[in-house]
Amino acid sequence: MEEDFLSLILGSHIRAGVLRFLAFASPEKCFSAKEIKERVKAKNGQILGREIRFLTKIGVIKECRVQGKSRGGVALPRSVRSGFCLDRDFAMAQPLISFVRSTKMQTDDSIVKHLREVGRLKLVVVSGDFMGTHDQVTRIDMLLVADDIRERRLQEALKAIETEKGREVRYAAFSSKDFFYRLDVHDKLLRDLLDYPHHILLNKIGVF
Repeated sequence: MEEDFLSLILGSHIRAGVLRFLAFASPEKCFSAKEIKERVKAKNGQILGREIRFLTKIGVIKECRVQGKSRGGVALPRSVRSGFCLDRDFAMAQPLISFVRSTKMQTDDSIVKHLREVGRLKLVVVSGDFMGTHDQVTRIDMLLVADDIRERRLQEALKAIETEKGREVRYAAFSSKDFFYRLDVHDKLLRDLLDYPHHILLNKIGVF
């Protein structure tokens, strides 16, 4: 796997992971340190805390409130806790977000490698966030065609990809039979995917 350019330029893969995760997150969402730790796979909580404090000190991220359990739509007092989000009012917020989103951590090979154990893999196509078109109308970021799909392995693979990517992956997984049927009837999901920028990572199915 190629080294992550963002990690190289920042000198820290954890700092890069935090920035990538928050840059792709919804602006209105606030995440606890525990949630960030899980997403960036930071094994050392002290190092993560140090990076969060540094990014907060220079104004890139800010503290916010995470709402936990609620009753009748009202948050229970003890369920509201401190969290963090990207400070969208930071002077360089938009250029920073654009830069972070444009850096590519995952190679084609690394994505396919994660998916190898999912089943008899036939086709992998990425679009949407993988192509830097997260604001377009593509409904999925990844199309996966495989036979004898193992659901548990699929979820494990997606979690690994999402951890590296720093964002949830919208996906569709079909068997070969289902895929060809959808192709024949001009399924809107497939049409939307192919009408927008996309990239074929693996093709053993004899189409395109």
